[in-house]
Amino acid sequence: MYRYVLIVLLSFTAGTMYAQTHSYTFHGALNPEKQKTIQRELLDLKIQQVTFHYKSEMSAGQILFTVPETNQTGENEPNWSPVDVKKILISYGLEPGEFNSLKE
Repeated sequence: MYRYVLIVLLSFTAGTMYAQTHSYTFHGALNPEKQKTIQRELLDLKIQQVTFHYKSEMSAGQILFTVPETNQTGENEPNWSPVDVKKILISYGLEPGEFNSLKE
């Protein structure tokens, strides 16, 4: 009986989702309207929990964002790439810096 319960539990957790947090630094002028527009575009990429840290006196900042991931490969993989984030930053006149995957 114990084996059957374990097999059932493992089958339910096999497709469990988790999230990975990433950061991207940037340089350039960022106003509140531009920030909201960038945030909307990132959310369109299935990126979650977008947070900006920006120092106007240095014209530099960092975007923290969470990407849902699965432990499976195939159709359930999120549809995003760090290159997509870089393209969005460039399209708004920001100079992308360093991309990092942060440990949870």
